Amino acid sequence: MGVTVGSWDAWTDATGNLFVRRTARSVVLSGGYEECKIDKGNKIRLCGEGGRSKDGKMQLKDEEYTYGHKASQNAMRAGEPIRIIHRYKLDSKHAPRNGFHYDGSYIVIGCYEIHDENGFGSFYSTSSCKSSRLFLDYNA
Repeated sequence: MGVTVGSWDAWTDATGNLFVRRTARSVVLSGGYEECKIDKGNKIRLCGEGGRSKDGKMQLKDEEYTYGHKASQNAMRAGEPIRIIHRYKLDSKHAPRNGFHYDGSYIVIGCYEIHDENGFGSFYSTSSCKSSRLFLDYNA
């Protein structure tokens, strides 16, 4: 049973077994990182995880190269698609009013690390549209 592009669910993000595989299966765009709040419909940036304050507002240290980062890179190397899901808290016209919105499958085409103005390292990945409307790149 698959998930239809454009489907909506109020209680779950429809990611399935997210942590049982070595490759990323899904990415939820939630707007938690300032650097990743760009969502123009044709360009978005996928951000890493960790290194933030408990309230998520400040980067306190470098992100560690953890499961989520490795899973995106492994998906890129394997050529396996990932699902892109918008969360309602994302400040974007593509995000639903509530719940989560599934946007389709994408192929990760690049993973990289950059440092912010305070010198803290963060990991990012970019994806190419496989079956949906968006193209994701480094310079979103």
